[in-house]
Amino acid sequence: DYNTTDASLWYFNAVLQFLKYTGDFEFVRQDLWDTLQSIIEHYIKGTAYGIHIDNDGLVAHGPQLTWMDAIVDNQPVTPREGKAVEIQALWYNALKTMEFLAKHFNQSADAEKYALMAEKAKKSFVERFWDGERGYLADVVKGDSKDWSLRPNQIIATALDFCMLDKEKSKSIVDIVWKKLWGKYGCRTVDTLAPLYIGRYEGDWSQRNRAYHNGIVWAWLTGPFVTSFLKVYG
Repeated sequence: DYNTTDASLWYFNAVLQFLKYTGDFEFVRQDLWDTLQSIIEHYIKGTAYGIHIDNDGLVAHGPQLTWMDAIVDNQPVTPREGKAVEIQALWYNALKTMEFLAKHFNQSADAEKYALMAEKAKKSFVERFWDGERGYLADVVKGDSKDWSLRPNQIIATALDFCMLDKEKSKSIVDIVWKKLWGKYGCRTVDTLAPLYIGRYEGDWSQRNRAYHNGIVWAWLTGPFVTSFLKVYG
């Protein structure tokens, strides 16, 4: 069941890391390029579960389509419907990767197309997600409403190779995630002061699913956090 917004976008990142390690552009051109272009076009046209590119150039999607996908009584615990922060970061990273590849493959029209889309997404993202007083990004934007729950998803936005934020904003995010969410073995999934915070993963299946993305530490977030930390602190 294709009920995920981010899996295909992570694939672009995997291709980019592959190229950094191998430099095998020929393999990407022969075996992956058409698929990568097709994925972008399907995001633009729209696909299942309300996944589509909105007028502001950002990715809109339905509920329970991010990695925070636990359910209780057939209802998502952290629905995150609208525009989730890490989805936008991955979308921009995908577009910039495509721009980079199109230039390398001497496809100037495609390169310009992806560059313009990326610039539009970046402008909208910074305007809609960043709050200078809080010093961090909204977790989800839906219409005029914004979820300011302090979650680690924004660390993806600072960790990816193509980042929409300047170094000052990135450092602010790293600092607040480090101070408020770091949990020794990874990042907590929400700030301890949040009303939804559950600090222990225990009890029956429903109790554990409620805690799954509402407080407990996830080790996989260590990678993006360390990458972001090194980028802003050298």
